[in-house]
Amino acid sequence: MPGSAVLFRKPINMKKLIILLFAAFVLFNTSCLPDKCCEPPQSNFYLSAQRDGTPWNAYPLGYAIKNDTITITGTGVNAGPQLDSLAIRLKYTGPENYKLLKNQGYYYYYVGHSGPVMLYNLDSLYDNNLNIINYDQTRNIISGTFNIKFAGTNNTTDVSFLDGKFYIGLHN
Repeated sequence: MPGSAVLFRKPINMKKLIILLFAAFVLFNTSCLPDKCCEPPQSNFYLSAQRDGTPWNAYPLGYAIKNDTITITGTGVNAGPQLDSLAIRLKYTGPENYKLLKNQGYYYYYVGHSGPVMLYNLDSLYDNNLNIINYDQTRNIISGTFNIKFAGTNNTTDVSFLDGKFYIGLHN
């Protein structure tokens, strides 16, 4: 009919359809190799230790330098609803080994979004230390090691973080 739109297309031949399906199959199966692009980018920053003899890794969530005080905090990477956090705060005077006093470190755990279920303070009888190996002031990155023991309270056991290592970026 004159003036009417063409409603029918030319049929696709079978050879072109097979090539098109094969190309789509190859594209979908090779475009994203797991070791190349499917993993989200990981931060180079870390906070890790042996907590009571078991490997412990944390997201370095809070890390700051204000005036001459450095604060390092991290929340443990745990399965399930229980979360734990480690916090260290000290007056920075340069790369050296710092003996931590009772009020310079805290460890606590909590369930879900509740407040802390248990709060631990540094064990004053243990040689708690944080060794700052390097502080790159241009890039604001700090690295070092730590060995810390927290005293249990109310019939809880002590908690230790030994052979600890950190590499984190600081912000003001």
